[in-house]
Amino acid sequence: MEGSTNRVHSAPRAFAGRGARANRARELIDHAMAPVWEANNVWLVLAIVVCWTGFPLLFQSVFASLYPLFAVALLAAFSLTLMPK
Repeated sequence: MEGSTNRVHSAPRAFAGRGARANRARELIDHAMAPVWEANNVWLVLAIVVCWTGFPLLFQSVFASLYPLFAVALLAAFSLTLMPK
């Protein structure tokens, strides 16, 4: 679990403050968010598939203009699933 929590960087951690108590709060935030954060790649793929099947004209226009971004995001999502934990 420790390896996956190192990748979680989010705004709620900024509200934890500073000091020893803040470090514990950050650890709790990381622990709580890690499963959801790691599952976000599933929602990315699902959103692309739903857009592709349900709204082909929207998908065509959006995907044509944002192809490089989507390609990098999908490669990152697939590489995360192949990384050992």
